[in-house]
Amino acid sequence: MTVQEEAKWCIQRDGMLAEIRKKLKRGTATYEDTAAYSARAGKMIGALLSRRLPEIPTEEREQLCVELLHDQYIDINAAVDAAQCQMDKMLGIQIAPQHAQFNSDRAHQIGRSTADPTVSEETQKRRARSATETATKAMHDDRMKSEAKFRSRAGLKCYITRKAVNGCCPWCTAMAGRYEYGEEPDDVYRRHDNCDCTVTFENGRKRQDVWSKREWEAPEPGAGAGEPVVLTKEQAAKLQAEKGLTKDSEHDIIKEKGMYRRTANTGPFEHLPERMSKKHIRELARKYDVNISGLILNIDFNDELLRFDLAGEAVPEHIGKITFFPNAFRSEEELIRTLVHERVHVEQYRKHGA
Repeated sequence: MTVQEEAKWCIQRDGMLAEIRKKLKRGTATYEDTAAYSARAGKMIGALLSRRLPEIPTEEREQLCVELLHDQYIDINAAVDAAQCQMDKMLGIQIAPQHAQFNSDRAHQIGRSTADPTVSEETQKRRARSATETATKAMHDDRMKSEAKFRSRAGLKCYITRKAVNGCCPWCTAMAGRYEYGEEPDDVYRRHDNCDCTVTFENGRKRQDVWSKREWEAPEPGAGAGEPVVLTKEQAAKLQAEKGLTKDSEHDIIKEKGMYRRTANTGPFEHLPERMSKKHIRELARKYDVNISGLILNIDFNDELLRFDLAGEAVPEHIGKITFFPNAFRSEEELIRTLVHERVHVEQYRKHGA
């Protein structure tokens, strides 16, 4: 049995990991459980690699170490994905997983340290055990940091919690605590060999407008959303007149307090392809680091212009839905502004219900 095969076999048969997998399947697991999963798996992989290190040729140790750690990277992220999906569902939010990048440099460095000819075999074995264990735990820490960063930028108030175990060192004891994301100490994600601290994040009960920084309490799922206000065309026209909004039919624009807004998008593309796809739109959103969770992207390849009147009905089912026509946008920046604009509407609807 190869080292990798034995590693998979041990993880599959371990009782503690099996219990956590059951909780993940039932939808009751938390980040505390996934942190415990990474810690337990790290201890097992480190002990296994240390025990079998003498039989592994020195020229193969670095690559083997990288492969073992990458297998754990996949396994840990899968566990966090399952727990996060259920917890987000209970909070009434839907945000795509934000995997931290696999730390290939760290994995290669650990592998090289286990083949260092300047140290004894016992030192090599100790490095294989402790460094592998620490690196596996750090994968979970990196994922927590990545999730908190993304959600904080999306407007959710997040907290980082570091818990120290009994009997830990003074440094870990001083670092333990609960911090609002962005205000945590720089070293809160760091750990030393044989460190059993856990680092997790949580969505706070407050949401924050990413521009004004104004905060409000997040309602319980399904609460706080009143009946949406639906206007008839006559009511919408009256409201439009009261607000001082006028439409210049000659130039096909809407005038609002001295500012003009087009009611039809015309003109050739400058940067975007004529046949856009949802995949391309999502890639642009990632490029500009724009959160598009909650948006529904539709593609319409007919030849009609994208025309709309300001007067209309506030239909809840339409909030967050964007239909892209072939000539809807003339640049990446214009498209991104629209995505951000519609994303704000989604948050407004979640807050006010209309």
